[in-house]
Amino acid sequence: MGNTNCTNTGTVEVGAVGEHVIARVNGLLEKGFKVGEGTDGWRRVFYGLPWKKPAGVPWSHMKAGFSQKKLLIYNARMLQDKNKHTNESKSSFFEKHGFVLCEMPTKVKDWNEDYLDADTDISNIYHKEIETLLREELFPSGTVFTHIGQDNAVLRRGPGSKNNFYGSGVHQDYALTPQEYLSAVKAYIGDNIAYENWEDGFNSHLADSDIFCVICFWRPIGMEDHTLINNPLCVLDRSSLKEED
Repeated sequence: MGNTNCTNTGTVEVGAVGEHVIARVNGLLEKGFKVGEGTDGWRRVFYGLPWKKPAGVPWSHMKAGFSQKKLLIYNARMLQDKNKHTNESKSSFFEKHGFVLCEMPTKVKDWNEDYLDADTDISNIYHKEIETLLREELFPSGTVFTHIGQDNAVLRRGPGSKNNFYGSGVHQDYALTPQEYLSAVKAYIGDNIAYENWEDGFNSHLADSDIFCVICFWRPIGMEDHTLINNPLCVLDRSSLKEED
């Protein structure tokens, strides 16, 4: 579960007012790109200076990382508003498109970034707010949840946060299968014993479940008296993506 001040989609040019923008999107890698030993160094030094192309990483991949491609980015609010006229529920919209916009006021005052601190507004307030949203809006009525896991902290980006930068390239946070998810999480948990304990719990919950999914929750914070005009969040409509891609 995460929060952000926003995610950058690149420089934009206004198209039809309100309907879409033409965005220069960063980092559309080649379809055949695979992460391996040859690309591990790319992750560590890609944004550093002086920069040198890691051995074994094709220049085509480097070019994709540094270049931008113009794409039409559509207004998600308008897409969701159109579906309101058909009385489509948020849960069915979420199932079809892989995202949904929600009105979700919160009582959280302190957006904790320390994952080891378990007594904060995130664990005491936000967890309950998110669980209510999951049960009442994002999944069909009657859905049985065997386990809902949430972190004690949120991932913030931008000025004043521990991550003083934005996710300015096209990316997919986790994975498409439980096994790939395990590999992704392992990359972030440096302590082997801590990871093994987490993995044991994960596998136990997975054994009791028919469906597994990871849902990210993003929202602007600390902007109660302001309008977001820069670095808007951009998401992929899964109904627009072919499975083979």
